[in-house]
Amino acid sequence: MPTPSSIKEIMFLGLFYSSAFIVPLVCILALVVPCMILYYVYKLEDPKCDCVMDWRNPFIKYWTIAILFIYCIKACIGINPIVMIITPIMSAVSLYALFTYIGDINEKQCKCAIDNMPFINNFLYYYRWFMIVGVIIFGLASFSAVSKIAARCKGPRWLSFRIPDGTDITIFGRTPIFGRLILAIL
Repeated sequence: MPTPSSIKEIMFLGLFYSSAFIVPLVCILALVVPCMILYYVYKLEDPKCDCVMDWRNPFIKYWTIAILFIYCIKACIGINPIVMIITPIMSAVSLYALFTYIGDINEKQCKCAIDNMPFINNFLYYYRWFMIVGVIIFGLASFSAVSKIAARCKGPRWLSFRIPDGTDITIFGRTPIFGRLILAIL
């Protein structure tokens, strides 16, 4: 029968190896998906293409470029707190724009998207639902985590994200550039 310490070691190794696979995969996807979105939006701007062209097309294009730029800056030098406040708000608008834009393109059977780029179109069609579900799960998990921190700390002090014994709550601690890239993407 395994001892409690060996169970902890097995769990740690399982977490390590799954993280060793999942984290690079998330990093790659976080760079590939915006590039796919940019390619898709640029192709839909073709004058021969008679698809939905409204505020969502340039917004998605420019915000995707900004997100790629933010990932690079965040990975190299960190990020300004103001940008950390603006990014989720703009990302929510971008998620809405992408969700409705892809839906409208598929609803109107845009030939440029459906016939010329079927893989990207199908990927983005399902990706938009994946993002909505992900936002809901992340929101619930964040609310749960903040509730637990608030329950452990008394008064307005819980906003400092310190455990009552005085230690800071950190995810990765001090991170090298690769760790910052992971945090930038997450």
